[in-house]
Amino acid sequence: MINKALRVFRQYSELTQLELSNKLEITKNELIEIEKGTKTPSIDILKRYSKVFDVSLESLFFFSENLNRSEKEIPKKFRLFLSDKIIKAMEWKIRKNEEKSLKA
Repeated sequence: MINKALRVFRQYSELTQLELSNKLEITKNELIEIEKGTKTPSIDILKRYSKVFDVSLESLFFFSENLNRSEKEIPKKFRLFLSDKIIKAMEWKIRKNEEKSLKA
């Protein structure tokens, strides 16, 4: 489900629920409900996530779909490979942001 993917993006970015809710311009309680899966995020909120984390909506959905597949659907070796690629992509993005900060 998308809620797990959104929570992973927040945690990976080391943002608190309060910090992210402020960036998304929603209440902390609304963010908690989204992350628990008790509330479905609107397309508008998903677009805000996309902007905050600088990823496309397609990438959010792709990550969500692959995060939720059962072990039978995706062999462990492929899951490890995919996880490694996702982590490397996120690390690359962090480095690019740090480079931008140094240039500014």
